[in-house]
Amino acid sequence: MCIALQKAEAELAYELQAAKTKQRIKEEQMQILVVERSQEIAVQEQEIQRRERELEATVRRPAEAEKYKYDYSSTAVLIYVISHCYYCEFCKCSAS
Repeated sequence: MCIALQKAEAELAYELQAAKTKQRIKEEQMQILVVERSQEIAVQEQEIQRRERELEATVRRPAEAEKYKYDYSSTAVLIYVISHCYYCEFCKCSAS
C-alpha cells in the first residue's frame, strides 16, 4: 500500500472517530438537559404543592371557619327569634 493512501485512510479514520465522539458528547449534553429540565419540573411541582398547602392553611380553612361561625350565629339568632317571638323586642308582632 502506498504511504499517501495509508495516511489518507488514517486521517479519515481519525475524522470519523472525532465525529462519533462529537456526536456522543452532544447526546450526553442533551441527556443532561433532559435531566435538568425534569428536575426543574419536579421542583416546580413541589412548590405548587407547598403553595397549595399554604393556601389551604392560611386562606381556605380560616374562611371556612369564619363562614361556619357566621352560619352558626345566624342560625342561632333565627332559632332564638322564632322560639321567643312572643317575648322578643326585635319582633314587631302583636304580642310585643
